Amino acid sequence: MRINFFIDSDLGDYEAGRAEYAHLWREDGERIVVALERASGLVFREHTVNAIVFEGRSQSHPLGLRHNIPTEYKRSELVHELGHRLLLGRGREMETSEKRHRFLFLVLFGVLADLYGEQFARETVFRDSGFDSMYKDVWDWARAFTVDERRDEFTKLKSENVDIHNRHKTVP
Repeated sequence: MRINFFIDSDLGDYEAGRAEYAHLWREDGERIVVALERASGLVFREHTVNAIVFEGRSQSHPLGLRHNIPTEYKRSELVHELGHRLLLGRGREMETSEKRHRFLFLVLFGVLADLYGEQFARETVFRDSGFDSMYKDVWDWARAFTVDERRDEFTKLKSENVDIHNRHKTVP
């Protein structure tokens, strides 16, 4: 997968953030894709994504990444938002942010631990939980499952519906 990183505008100091995300992607991009695909049993449908580095809360659609956060936060934000892109439209229709995060968080901890270590994954959960009460509730929910139970719950959610972006096919 290729990600093109762009700054939002020349009015902010976004270039350093853009350069750092581009560096992280060159360094870890292939490993991130492999880890997300392996954990989910899905394959990215996109081959090229454009990312805007800006001031604001990171988001998956369009891919927007916050410019002025520490490197470790950038790593987890990139994996998190790409996880949303991978899962979008697969499994049960997820009409709320909480439901989309429940689906993602069933695999995200394991992906972060595989990529950057268990301590990094725990620190991400701690940081996310302090950022937003919904994130805390969803992380608590996901982490209450054993690793095997998380995998089983993810598989159940993934198999409950067709690919909503390509309704005539089921998700492999």
